[in-house]
Amino acid sequence: MLDSHTLKKNKDFEELPNLYIIFILEHDLFGEGLPIYFVNKILNVKDADGNYLPFDDDCNIMYINGDYRGDNPLGKLMHDFSTSNADEMYYDELAKRVRFHKQDEKGVQNMCQIIEEYGDERAAQGAHEATLQAAKNLYANGVSVEIIAKSLNMTEEQINEIVK
Repeated sequence: MLDSHTLKKNKDFEELPNLYIIFILEHDLFGEGLPIYFVNKILNVKDADGNYLPFDDDCNIMYINGDYRGDNPLGKLMHDFSTSNADEMYYDELAKRVRFHKQDEKGVQNMCQIIEEYGDERAAQGAHEATLQAAKNLYANGVSVEIIAKSLNMTEEQINEIVK
């Protein structure tokens, strides 16, 4: 799906750019203490020497260890990501944005609005999921589609889509 958004219609697959998917983890998921874990893909086919064949699809996947604190740019960035105090940050650009969103009146209002909208969206999603589950439960307990639809303020067609 990622490629379908990148490649224009009637273009060759060779024109796809290399893709990088980077997961920044909160902790060292693999427990090896490495700053970055690269995914190396292989096929389930072996060569004459018994080695699995590599699979290079130009999709590069890496996991960043959020616990990493080396004395290099990545270690400093992971430090900055883990602190909310802008005065303790190494990178001025990031510290500036943190100050804006945590100390500037307009920034604080902006963040409050974003969080409120996110909360409203999650509440609506939760209510919708609860309604779907209620419809399924009622139907499983022998309540007719007509009564479920009336009870949940939905159409019978909507209930039929949910329960079937």
